[in-house]
Amino acid sequence: MSPVFLFEDSATSPSCKIEQHDDDIITCDLTRQLTYDPEELLRLMQEEGWDLHYDSEVVQRLTRVEQTGPLSITFFRAAGLKGDALPMEYEKYGLDPLDFMTLATVNKFCPGFVRRHANATQWLDIEAGALCHAAFTPGITRKGKIHVDNDMNTWSGNWWFGGICFM
Repeated sequence: MSPVFLFEDSATSPSCKIEQHDDDIITCDLTRQLTYDPEELLRLMQEEGWDLHYDSEVVQRLTRVEQTGPLSITFFRAAGLKGDALPMEYEKYGLDPLDFMTLATVNKFCPGFVRRHANATQWLDIEAGALCHAAFTPGITRKGKIHVDNDMNTWSGNWWFGGICFM
């Protein structure tokens, strides 16, 4: 199947090009140049109209990512999984979970993506000994909703999970 071009936002930096390859795979080429810390990025997104729901302790433990340059991201769907089974799905696709900052960058600079594809990432917070997640959902009257928390979820088939190839 040939990829279906979904979105591209080249008017702002970083730019974002998103294509759907089949019913369960979407790729995103992102030119990444953000150097915010996670709390600062959440504040900026709230000022732009995003609704925030987050555990401040989880956000404080997020790492600041200083990577610049292009990234190739893969989003996949995994329906009906408990959070502890999601790492096996990442492994099946040969992916490491996307960090919060990269996922936030995709949603900030390509807002059409979250309107059609609720998306998330999940990671193990070693310090807290808990699974954590960041989830972006479409909003009705605002840009969207951002949830950053450390509770266990059962993910429905509506969610797209972002990852970076480790192979």
